[in-house]
Amino acid sequence: MASIENPQQMTNNQARPRSLQEWLHKHPLLCRHIPQKEWFIFLEAVLKSLQASKAGEVLRLLNSHLPALIRHEVPFEAAAEGMAEFRSLVFYHLLNNPGLARQHKEQAIASLVSLFDSIFRLVRERYARAASLKTGDERIAHPPQLEGLETMAFYVENERFGKGYLNPAFREWTGVDWGHFRQSGWENLVHPEDYRNLQATIAKLVENGFPFYELAYRLKHHSEHWLHVVELGRITYQADGAAAAFAGVIFEASSVYHKQHLLNTEPAKVLYTIAESPSSLDPRRWQQLQEAEKNYLALFESSSLAICITRQERLVSFNRAFLSLVGAAAEAAERGAIWDYLDPGEHSEIRQRLGQLSGSPEIWQGELRMKTGKGEALPCAATLIGIQQEGEAAVLWEIADISRPRALERQLLQAQKMETLGNLAAGIAHDFNNTLGAIIPASQLTMEDPSHPETGQRARLIFHMAQRAAALNRYLLSYTELAGERKESIDLNALIQESRDLLKKMASPLIAIEYALEEDLPNITGERNQLLQALVNLALNAGEAMPQGGKIFISTRRRVVPQKADRYRAVKPGVYVEMTVRDTGPGIPKEIRNKIFKPFFTTKSAGGSSGLGLSVVYGILKKHGGYITLQSAENQGSAFKVLLPAAGKKSAPPSSQPPPRAEARSLTLLVVDDEVYLREVLVSMARHLGHRSVEAASGKEAIIAYKDDPAKFDLVILDYAMPDLNGKETYLALKRFNPALRVILCTGYGERREVADLARDPGVRFLPKPFTIETFREVIEEALRKKL
Repeated sequence: MASIENPQQMTNNQARPRSLQEWLHKHPLLCRHIPQKEWFIFLEAVLKSLQASKAGEVLRLLNSHLPALIRHEVPFEAAAEGMAEFRSLVFYHLLNNPGLARQHKEQAIASLVSLFDSIFRLVRERYARAASLKTGDERIAHPPQLEGLETMAFYVENERFGKGYLNPAFREWTGVDWGHFRQSGWENLVHPEDYRNLQATIAKLVENGFPFYELAYRLKHHSEHWLHVVELGRITYQADGAAAAFAGVIFEASSVYHKQHLLNTEPAKVLYTIAESPSSLDPRRWQQLQEAEKNYLALFESSSLAICITRQERLVSFNRAFLSLVGAAAEAAERGAIWDYLDPGEHSEIRQRLGQLSGSPEIWQGELRMKTGKGEALPCAATLIGIQQEGEAAVLWEIADISRPRALERQLLQAQKMETLGNLAAGIAHDFNNTLGAIIPASQLTMEDPSHPETGQRARLIFHMAQRAAALNRYLLSYTELAGERKESIDLNALIQESRDLLKKMASPLIAIEYALEEDLPNITGERNQLLQALVNLALNAGEAMPQGGKIFISTRRRVVPQKADRYRAVKPGVYVEMTVRDTGPGIPKEIRNKIFKPFFTTKSAGGSSGLGLSVVYGILKKHGGYITLQSAENQGSAFKVLLPAAGKKSAPPSSQPPPRAEARSLTLLVVDDEVYLREVLVSMARHLGHRSVEAASGKEAIIAYKDDPAKFDLVILDYAMPDLNGKETYLALKRFNPALRVILCTGYGERREVADLARDPGVRFLPKPFTIETFREVIEEALRKKL
């Protein structure tokens, strides 16, 4: 290629003359020191380098002309900046030249990168030989960016632990002067136990062509103490893949947070400017790698997962979430091993897992227990991935705290268990009601038999005890049946009085319950069973607060909330019924008072409580337009105050005059029940009242008996819970034969919702189990009085 004497002679495939002139004008310092012709020759060498066949000629031209470029003592910064921008100029035109095919363009770019690696190396060597130390020692070649750093820095060529340049900060920290370093080198500065490992690590890094690295080791301070340091380094490579130079910055471990913090520091950023990318990499690929590393570090740090990397079981990197999880300081984690933060019971299995993952891209997922700063074992879900870091086998850990989900899972299982027990209790209580349904009227019949007075006395005792069992069973069923009820006017005092036996049975024998119920209390509107549950939950909560025994006080009163009531700022003004449940327990700690109404919150040990009691109370009261407040003091107990809107005046008591009795006459009843003993009792009661009965053991038998002569029967007494056809289905089938059919439907407490739609049917009366002879008579008379 002929020499270019004038920039106007350059073709578009070489460089644009206007851009070259602009570049020269932007660097007047270079123009003052270097004749323009020298730069034209330099440009010619650059252009020749883009032809692969001219590689030898290019190197000879560079060796002869580069010294000429700097013979006039151009400042290094000016020469380096000018050449870097000149490279960008040529690079820009290569990318934007439409005349070059893509394949040729990529080859040209690769050649350009390789050339400038050589140029910068030659320039550095030239300046290093031309300069000298003020002390008179020979200046060692090094990037000038390292001189002004306040952080320790070094630059060596060919091998990491060779003799090279140490910046002033390094010499001051270690107390090493030039003469001492030339004699002893690195061996006396790096701890003997670390030196051999570092050499092996560096060899692997170079073997795999890593451009950046991170090392942790002990370095001797000028105080003669071995201190932990972290080194971030940059390796540049020759064309044959051998290491050309090492540049590094060194931080005291006590001042280090973690890797991302280091990479954001100015000394670390200098590493990117010291040398160009390895010649074996396409510049666009090199940029992608740098961006990928920055993106990885951003994700690493911002992840909500606790992430760490271990190498030979020691922590070499971690994010903030990891420190938060284990409750450790960064300084301690830098010096620690993963075993310091694993529950001892996990060591054996995890050690085996690490052995399987070492050096292979395998993944293990499972659960383990981490050890917190308080010494607690924290259940976690972990993913362990075998990776390579800095040429060595390492393991990436991703850890998620699952203590909260596990606690919720335990509490949900407890709640489900309690629900199952409630359903079981409801089923048993319902069957118990059927049993009592036979015992109560049978004992009454025996009581009224004058021929056996002694037996009648015993039957009276059976009757009263069965009545008590029925009342207790009724409230147990009421407690388990909570949803779907219609709201009604409720006397809260009466509800509390009716619940006394239930509360007493549910409380510990060591706990006494006292009542103070204000008279003439207004009624409230609500669902009876839900309000009963709220009362029971508050009483149970009070009892659980006093395992050693104590007292529970339940009181009611009328409360008027005025327009501006400081105590009830969130409560709408109006008339309320206030119920207070107070205990003599130790009180509720101040720090958890704002959590007690949250679902699943409990202070009990696993399995001791569902954590739903007070949250259910809160939900019920909110549904009823009510409010609940807590007053508690240490060692002075707790008081829950419930406010429920008053419904108005108390309803008038029922008239003491009984309704007129129907004309006494003998009836014919069709008694339908699948249980023999209940059917026998019903027939006996009917006979006692002077009525005749026809028995049917199922709905199908009842239909057969009824359809032949519907006019024969005055009333049909139906049990609801029967196989094949239940009471409701049987009633609808019988009604087809007689639209004016009158039926008494015997139901258990849990069946009320299933037959609620029949409540408006004038031909249906309900007889809840268990019942007495008096109740049986009243329902029969009411059924006969009702007009169809």
